[in-house]
Amino acid sequence: LRSSHTSNHTAILPPHTHTHLTSIALYPSAITMSSATIALRRRSRSAPASVVFFDLETMLGVPRFRKDFTSFLRSQHCEENMLFWDHVQQYKKIKSSSDRIVQAITIYQTYISDGGSRQVNISDETRQSIGGSVYVPFRSIVSRDMFKRAEEEVFHNMKFHSYPMFCSQQQKQLLQTKRTRSASDTAARAKPIETITTTRPQM
Repeated sequence: LRSSHTSNHTAILPPHTHTHLTSIALYPSAITMSSATIALRRRSRSAPASVVFFDLETMLGVPRFRKDFTSFLRSQHCEENMLFWDHVQQYKKIKSSSDRIVQAITIYQTYISDGGSRQVNISDETRQSIGGSVYVPFRSIVSRDMFKRAEEEVFHNMKFHSYPMFCSQQQKQLLQTKRTRSASDTAARAKPIETITTTRPQM
């Protein structure tokens, strides 16, 4: 494990991680029990101000993160990227060839074709290639990997464009929360203790 230190927090990078990362302090369920992550947990407990980071591939397995990230994408007007990526993951699990063809056409018409209601940003070459696979010939068995190139392009956009922006936003919010709590604690300690005087009633 490699670690880098700043005055406010510690970023702990697990092996094989990527450049753009997010805070595990906000999504602790992303840590799985393995020899490496047990060490991360111990270190996190020993350093309350620490911030642990993981890559996008790992974080997509955390329901809370997916919800927050999708909301962020919606605010950036690119929610279709996550919706497409999710739809393709479901599509690849379909066993029936006839059901797969139906879903392939739905995905194509929604995310790939010109005029699609949630068209994703992919290359023209990829777009045309998928169109040919869906409709020529129409009755052919559609491969589970027919959206692979589009999936990779969309994921690349999320990972290297949207995800870093999301991480930056989350870090700012986390640090702001810490500053607010610190200011509140300081104010509470500085507040003078009021002396309450009581008078006994005369008998």
